[in-house]
Amino acid sequence: MAELSLNVELFNELRPEQDLDGFNVSAGEVMGLLSMYDPHGIWRLDLESGHVFWSHDVFEIHGLEPKPGPVNLNDAINSYHPEDAKLISQLIENCIEKKTGYRFVLRLKKPNGGYRLVTSVGRYRERADGTREVFGLFSRASSSKMPSLAVVE
Repeated sequence: MAELSLNVELFNELRPEQDLDGFNVSAGEVMGLLSMYDPHGIWRLDLESGHVFWSHDVFEIHGLEPKPGPVNLNDAINSYHPEDAKLISQLIENCIEKKTGYRFVLRLKKPNGGYRLVTSVGRYRERADGTREVFGLFSRASSSKMPSLAVVE
């Protein structure tokens, strides 16, 4: 089994989106497949308002009770190891500035102390109505799901 390590990867070019039209599946069904055995959540940062929204599984991974409405961005970033929190802020800024994406494996604080490794991918987009956001997926990291990546500085 491969050992997991902390890592960050920035992307200057994004992979093309997959066309799911011919598969007759909804986004909810795809998320359901991802979440069948392990929590996989989706999150969104609205750049106009600064509000962050989490799905049920993102709350679960953070060890929090799900609640409707936005999550405080600073609280979300501060739920990471202090060294990792700085990286997340830089990733988000870079993603917005370059209109691209990122992925990471970093340390999230557990509610009862200690840390767990989590993985997330994020991507910038402009919606049809002109609003801008960063959105992505979030899950617990496991060595069976993700190979160790080199840290990109």
